[in-house]
Amino acid sequence: MRQRLACLILIAVFSVTMSAGIELPGVYNPAQLVVAPDKTVLVFDRAAGLLVYKPGASQPLKIGAFGQGPGEYGKSAFICTREGKIFLSTRGKVVVYDYQGNVARELRHNLDLFRHRLVPLPESGWLADMAETDYSPHGGTIIRACLLNSDISIGKELYRRKVPLPMREVRLFPFAAGSEMTEKNIVTAAAEDNGSLRIYDLQGKSAAAIVIPQSQWREPVKDEIAARMEEYRKRAGDPAFWKELKRRITIPGHIPNLLDFRASEDGILVRTPDTRDNKRVFLFFDFSGKPIKDFLLPDAGPLYDFSNNAYHYLETPDENNTLLHTLPLLRRQSP
Repeated sequence: MRQRLACLILIAVFSVTMSAGIELPGVYNPAQLVVAPDKTVLVFDRAAGLLVYKPGASQPLKIGAFGQGPGEYGKSAFICTREGKIFLSTRGKVVVYDYQGNVARELRHNLDLFRHRLVPLPESGWLADMAETDYSPHGGTIIRACLLNSDISIGKELYRRKVPLPMREVRLFPFAAGSEMTEKNIVTAAAEDNGSLRIYDLQGKSAAAIVIPQSQWREPVKDEIAARMEEYRKRAGDPAFWKELKRRITIPGHIPNLLDFRASEDGILVRTPDTRDNKRVFLFFDFSGKPIKDFLLPDAGPLYDFSNNAYHYLETPDENNTLLHTLPLLRRQSP
């Protein structure tokens, strides 16, 4: 008996016709991009706040405001969407909005979060990227992903990573530790395992692991390192610091295996340090940990999202315009 299996057909990026992009008015200093399943676009902007662009709308809906009162948030926040709600995590609290901008709930806590990452789990639990500062006399931070109970108490730790002080270890490529959650899985970065990813179910049971190949020291990588060296040289007035920096960057291990990643129901998209033909190399995996394909995509830094079978990213051609580009990566087809 033949089984009818949905399959993924991958489309090479170079075969996609590049569009001019969709203008997002009101965006000045974007910090995060989220594209919801219904194609609603959310942008957290350090200057404008939380902006929601509904399909077909010419202007955004501005939700909340900067401040410390009910429904307000700080200049730094993390946003996500779940079950038709917008969750905004900022210092000391999580604010839940509906898509009309009304406050549905506000939860205060005293967690020390890493980049304010606190994501709702089903059945009133939470996934948190937590930080512990001053772990030694030398200073620094320990980052860990934890499953929290409904009362914001720690239920289970998924991973732990030590982040040294910048003066003690210079990273030319910033590594964005963190976790991503889909309806069925949690994906965490585990830098202590040479840049691997770990996949869990929603109860924290380990399901698979992904080892990201070590980046090669090809010419484009060397060129990017040279550019970053020059940037550091301008900032570093201490000759000893500059000498130490040049010594350290000759160590291949100082190129992380991945920069960051995004997970959706379709799989896991990893942004690597590698570049080819002036584009960034992205790796795509399924949730069994199987590598599927690599892509060459325009690099927008962390201002991208992977949802609706597509790569979404922001481009700012000038200070008065911000464009949203969408590149289809894969499509579903049933035989």
